[in-house]
Amino acid sequence: MSFYGLVDGSDASLKSYLNNLSGVDQVGAEARAAMLATRSIKTTSKRWAIDTAITMVDLTTLEGADTPGKVKALCTKAVRPDPTRGRPWI
Repeated sequence: MSFYGLVDGSDASLKSYLNNLSGVDQVGAEARAAMLATRSIKTTSKRWAIDTAITMVDLTTLEGADTPGKVKALCTKAVRPDPTRGRPWI
């Protein structure tokens, strides 16, 4: 099996691929991190990121003892994860 022509799925081919990668430019990486740390993120972008993260929250239970009330609460949370918002998400 070939994954993007880079490795065949074995540990040996993955190690070989990783060992052939060029090193990280430490100075460049630190400069980029410093630049990103000073950037301000627009409010709309922050809202979008938070909304996206909230929609990815796992709403399942692992205990297997779901009651109709728990299922209803999970469904309500899925439709409106943030009850302070005025509109449902879906």
